[in-house]
Amino acid sequence: MKADFLKTLTPTERKVWQAIPGGVLVDLRVDDSDGPHNEPAWGAERTVRAEALAAMVTSAGSAPAGGVAKLRLAGLRVVGRLDLACATVQVLLDFEHCWFDARFDICEATTGSVRFRGCFMDEFDASRATVGGELALQGCRINHLGLYGARVGDLEISGTTISAPGGVALYGDLLVATAAVYCHDTVFHGQVRLPGARISGYLRLNGATMAKSSGAALYAPGLRVETGLFAGRSVDGQDDVFTCDGEADLSSARISGPLDLREARLGTLNLQGATIEGALHLDEGFTAEHVDLRRVRTPALFDGGAAQLARLRLEGLAYDELSPLPAAGFRLAWLARGPFHPQPYEQLAACYRSVGRDAEARRVLLARQRLRRRFENPVSRLWGLLQDATTGYGYRPWLAGLWLVALLIAGSIYYTAHRPPPLTANGGPHFNSVAYTLDLLIPVVSLGQTSAWNPTGFGQALSYALILCGWMLATSVLSGVTRVLARP
Repeated sequence: MKADFLKTLTPTERKVWQAIPGGVLVDLRVDDSDGPHNEPAWGAERTVRAEALAAMVTSAGSAPAGGVAKLRLAGLRVVGRLDLACATVQVLLDFEHCWFDARFDICEATTGSVRFRGCFMDEFDASRATVGGELALQGCRINHLGLYGARVGDLEISGTTISAPGGVALYGDLLVATAAVYCHDTVFHGQVRLPGARISGYLRLNGATMAKSSGAALYAPGLRVETGLFAGRSVDGQDDVFTCDGEADLSSARISGPLDLREARLGTLNLQGATIEGALHLDEGFTAEHVDLRRVRTPALFDGGAAQLARLRLEGLAYDELSPLPAAGFRLAWLARGPFHPQPYEQLAACYRSVGRDAEARRVLLARQRLRRRFENPVSRLWGLLQDATTGYGYRPWLAGLWLVALLIAGSIYYTAHRPPPLTANGGPHFNSVAYTLDLLIPVVSLGQTSAWNPTGFGQALSYALILCGWMLATSVLSGVTRVLARP
């Protein structure tokens, strides 16, 4: 650094400059509780200029030979805009309990780790920056965090409050994190944007709170997370749980591990088109007014019985395991919380069949057919009613047997009391009312009775009715068997 510039430094700034090569902490706090909330009482000796710090951390002479220089400040007031945009920062940046009166800008810069603990600042903008190590904001107060297109290692935003009511609190479009992202126990007043972000580790939102007056509070379509997304209870053992007062939009996201929303409280969860390679947890107290799981792919769905879900969209949802899996009646009520579509019923039936509960699977598929009938034309509805009454659409074939027995008994009783005359004077086989009725009911197969006897009057009308019923029963049975054999 030029000698003439060094002459312009205040005593405090000169102390900071001398501490950088060895990474010595410059701490002007009275004690550990002397944070930026006390800034109005700080004296002038606790003030450093942003332009002076920028010159120090970008100077090639600030780093010792073979070592790593560090700017470590605690309890200082930084005045002016700290502009490191497009710079190559030579030192690691570490601020604790500092107060910044203007924007901190590292847009398109290249830096090592940048850490803030308990700091107050208006805005920190790292758009398109490359942070070679950790970017951390722990226990801070900030109005806007810009990470558009940034590339970082670990990203930690824990215990922090970001206040941008009605605006964007975290702008992380196309963010790339080569390690994990921690956003636990953080309060976001404003939208959290992570569309197209790529996270190589896991994403933790445990205990975080998100709120936005309109639109999605969490807007992250196309998000990619390699290890898992966890958004339940606070990781610090407190009673806080992840709360999203509005919509959490994770549509088309791809999460290689689990998506764990146990105990989370959301307004709307939009997972439309998402792929979750681990388990999807919507249980243990998870609540939401509306959940959209259309075209979601996951090996296992745990929803605690979905008791806390008001509205559902399940078209195209695919899973191998569903828990809990009680009697079908419970799950049919679950499916009824959304608009009718046959696929969710077929998927649920397949799940019951996979655990050997074929009776429950048939009940689900029967419910599907009955609901589908509502949307058919009058002729198809009438035919559907007939199939339902006679065989339960093939899923209750024993109904056809009951109908056959009932008609056989009725016909046998009638023809025993009203024996039809022979068809020819030569006579024929001995008349048997049971065989005669059975001959009328069973199409194709002949027992030789109907060709020998000629009923008249009501008996003739009854014979026609029995023949018609026999054909309808046979057709219904055939349709049902075909459907069951070709079951989805």
